[in-house]
Amino acid sequence: MRILGSEDCSKYPQVTSDKLFVKGGEPHPDGLFSTVIFGTSPRERSERFGSIHFNTELIHPEVWILLKRAFRKKLKAILELKPYTITDTGDIVIYEDDTVESTKGHQIFIGLPALISRLQELNLPDTISGNILKKIFNIAPFALKISCIIVIPPEYRKVIDEFTLDPLNQAYVNLIKYSKNLVSIPKDFSNETYARYVNLMQLQIEQIYEALSSKLGKKMGAIRMYLLGKRLDFTARGVIVGDPKIPIDTLGVPVRIAVKLFEPWLIRSLTLEHHFKTDEAVDIITRISMGFTKPGHIAYDTVKEALKEITKDRVVLAKRDPALHRLSWQAYRIQLVDDNAIHVNPLHTVGMNADFDGDTIISIISLDIGQNKYELTCHISDLERAVVVLDENELVRGVEFDDQELN
Repeated sequence: MRILGSEDCSKYPQVTSDKLFVKGGEPHPDGLFSTVIFGTSPRERSERFGSIHFNTELIHPEVWILLKRAFRKKLKAILELKPYTITDTGDIVIYEDDTVESTKGHQIFIGLPALISRLQELNLPDTISGNILKKIFNIAPFALKISCIIVIPPEYRKVIDEFTLDPLNQAYVNLIKYSKNLVSIPKDFSNETYARYVNLMQLQIEQIYEALSSKLGKKMGAIRMYLLGKRLDFTARGVIVGDPKIPIDTLGVPVRIAVKLFEPWLIRSLTLEHHFKTDEAVDIITRISMGFTKPGHIAYDTVKEALKEITKDRVVLAKRDPALHRLSWQAYRIQLVDDNAIHVNPLHTVGMNADFDGDTIISIISLDIGQNKYELTCHISDLERAVVVLDENELVRGVEFDDQELN
């Protein structure tokens, strides 16, 4: 609640202009991208905060969300500027236009201004949201309302283009505009124009809250991207083909897939043992993975030799969707191949439910070593005793006939 509250706003310089740029494309000195407020260097523009001060009080967005859950229909009517009153017991009573006359002496309000003013007088329902609000009202009444909001550094809300604004920037701009318009309007709880602007400002605060939540959380949010470290993808999908020459406990992994699966180990090998520079190693791995560097090229052959050494004691897990049974998800030793398809022994046709007409599998590297690798290797050896085949499979019959001839 702190980053959206009023507690720390006073120590940050104010953004007072809804204009982003002046003539010539320079940032407006009082705007959301001001070099005066946020600095000029990339580091300053990723660390400096600003603030926007309102000409009215608004409800803190966390409190607002709980209020919307507790008074869903009533708040919707208030946002639609329907007349209402707040009784002596704190109940919100919504009136239709033709029933306003029968208010029994209660003052008629329009919009959110009166609700914000009498927020702590509300009779909260006995629901989950209502009970949470009761605790907030008792423990932190100072956090219910805000009169300013912190503006995050411009590095995290860049301009998309000249005519399109990031949703967060657009909400900031709208908030400044609406606040300016309130200056010339008398503060009156029954004034429809005043109420309309306060309602719009509250909705912009909600929009800012949602935009900030999106930038901080989710898969590509700042917390995962910058605080939790990088997430590396060690998976690969490829079309499978039958290869009778490949051992039954082995998966033929294309070199262009293997270079990405084992990229950290490969970069280390290329830099320490083959004397590549780090950027050169990354570049050649990228070129091989994209198919630009082909077999026969000296760099390709060097990478392949390094991969053989890296993968000789490693295994991969291969999953064939839909994974309906244990044979759809198995561990294999690795054999490097030069084409673009993943090679499997045809005896796995039944277990993988594959007919090699464009079927795909996902090969996933096992990063575990030690005991886990030992267990996976044992699982591989079990494959030789647990392969599921059909009696009428021509390949098996051929193997049987060859054995008879040999004997």
